Amino acid sequence: MGAVVLAGLASLLEAQQVPRSTPPPPATPVARLVGRVIDSTRNVPLVDAVVQLVSAADPLKSRSAVSGSDGVFSFDSVRADTYLLGFVHPRQSALGVAPLLYRVDISSGAPVTAALFIPSVSTIIAGRCGVEASDSSMGMFTGAVRSAIDGEPMPRAVVRAQWSDVTVGRQSLEVRKPLVRQAANDNGEFAICGLPLRGSVAVRAWSGGDTSGVVDVELSADRLMTRDLFVGPAGGIASASATDSTGAAGPRARNRTGTGVARGFVRRANGTPIIGATVSVVGADVEAVTGATGEYAFRTLPLGTYMLEARAIGLLPTRIAADIRADAPPDADFALESAGQFLDTVRVRSQVSVDGDRSGFERRRERGGGYYVDAKALDRRQPAVVTDVLRTMPGLQIRPGRGGPVVTGSASSGACTPTFFVDGMLFPVDGSIDNILPASDIKAVEVYTRSASAPVEFLTRSDTRGSPCAVIVLWTGRR
Repeated sequence: MGAVVLAGLASLLEAQQVPRSTPPPPATPVARLVGRVIDSTRNVPLVDAVVQLVSAADPLKSRSAVSGSDGVFSFDSVRADTYLLGFVHPRQSALGVAPLLYRVDISSGAPVTAALFIPSVSTIIAGRCGVEASDSSMGMFTGAVRSAIDGEPMPRAVVRAQWSDVTVGRQSLEVRKPLVRQAANDNGEFAICGLPLRGSVAVRAWSGGDTSGVVDVELSADRLMTRDLFVGPAGGIASASATDSTGAAGPRARNRTGTGVARGFVRRANGTPIIGATVSVVGADVEAVTGATGEYAFRTLPLGTYMLEARAIGLLPTRIAADIRADAPPDADFALESAGQFLDTVRVRSQVSVDGDRSGFERRRERGGGYYVDAKALDRRQPAVVTDVLRTMPGLQIRPGRGGPVVTGSASSGACTPTFFVDGMLFPVDGSIDNILPASDIKAVEVYTRSASAPVEFLTRSDTRGSPCAVIVLWTGRR
C-alpha cells in the first residue's frame, strides 16, 4: 500500500512539472588586492594617486582607490578575473609621463600584491631626450606653459634657457653662454635637455605677445627639475606704484604693468617679521617695503611667472619664483638668513674701477653726446632682458620680431637698424639681442642716437659715409 502511494506522488510531481532540487554552483573566488605607488624619481611613496582597477573583458566595470600617506592602496572582495591596473597623478603630467597599465590575474582567494611606479629619472630622460642622455651628467627641465589668465595650456609656446659654461685651460678661461630654445607641444608641454647640474639656468617662456619673466632654475643631483611657466600680457612702459601693508604708496617707476596682485611676508629664519625690508619684482622695476607685520603687497604687476627678491640690511637677499595669476594671486613668503652665518670677514686690499680703463665709459659720460646707464642704475632696474634697458632710450624703438623684440633706430627715411658694439668690438646682431646676451651680463650701456654723435672708436666704415642710425654700446661683466 505504501509503495503505491509513493508511486502516485511521483507521478503527480511529474505531471505538475515540479523541478527537483540541484546542487548550488561553486562560489566564485574573491581576493584582496593590495599595492603601493612609488615615485622613483624621488624614491618616495606617491600620495593621493588615483588607482583604477578595470575588467579586461568589460572596461565599464571598474573600481577606484586612493593611495595614502605611505603610498598604499587596496581593493577588497575582488572577484576572480583578469584586470588592468593603473594610476593617475599630477606628478605624471609634470614629468610628461603617460600612465601605464599592468595586467593582474586573480584566480583564487589568496591575497594579491602589486607595485606601481613612476619611472626612474634615467628612464624619463632617455625617453624624452634620447638614450645617449640617460647616463650623462646633464639634467632636464620639464613642465608646461600655461596662461596666467585662466591656467589653460599654451600650445606651441616657446621656452628659452641660457646658462654660463666656464672652461678652464692652461693659460685661459673661456666663458660660453649656451642658449637653447624649444617649442612646446600642443598641450603646452616642454622638456629642455642637456642642462648643467651646477649653477642656475635662466629660463623664459612666451606665446605670441604674452610672456613670463626670466626665472632662475637650479637642477639638483637628481638631474630633474619640473615647473610650469605662466605667461601673460603686460602693459606698455607706464608709471606704477607698489604699496606696503599699510596702504602707503611706494616708489614710482617706469615699468611693465598689468592687473597682477602679489602679497606675502618677509621674516627671519626664526619667524620674526622684518620691518622695512625691500621686495622687488625682477624685470618689472617696481618695489614694495614691508610694514610693521613684515607684510608687503603689489597691485599692478604684469601677469606671468616672475622672480621676487627680498632684501634687508644684515641678511642674505633671497629670490623666489612666483606665479602672478589672474585667477589665483600668490602668497609669496620669504625667510631671510643672517649674512653673518655665511660670510667671513672681507678685507679690501685694492680698488678697481667698475668700468675700467678698457672701456673709458666714465670719460665718455663726462664728455656727453649720448645716453648712459651704469651698473648702479641697472641694479635698480633689474631688467629681465636687454631690450628692457633700451626701451627708455630716446631715438630707439622696440618692435616685435619672429624671434623676440627687435631694436630699431629712427632716421628721416623711417626705421633703421642700429650698430651694436659689445665690449668695444663690432657685434653684428641678426634678430633679437635678447637671444644673444642675457641682461644679467650687462654692466653698462651707451646709446648714441646718430652715428655723428658717437665717439670715433664706435664708427664703422658705413658710419663714416653718413649712416644716420643709432649706435648702441654694451659692456659686459659682473655688476
